[in-house]
Amino acid sequence: APLLHAAKGLKVPPGGCIYIGDAERDALAARAADMKMFVALFGYIPAEERPEAWPAAGWLRDPTEMVSLLDSLI
Repeated sequence: APLLHAAKGLKVPPGGCIYIGDAERDALAARAADMKMFVALFGYIPAEERPEAWPAAGWLRDPTEMVSLLDSLI
């Protein structure tokens, strides 16, 4: 619901949004909201979790990769 609320507030369809998160629940929420999700591997991911198995469009290893990602969408 919060992701859909944000998209509505931005007047952007959920499918036109990207979501960057560092938890599996972020990936699941983005999928439920029909948003493209990228995992921030530099976030607070516990060592026992396997973010490469989360439903995501991609994985960002460094914060600077967000710039390249956003540039590629323009």
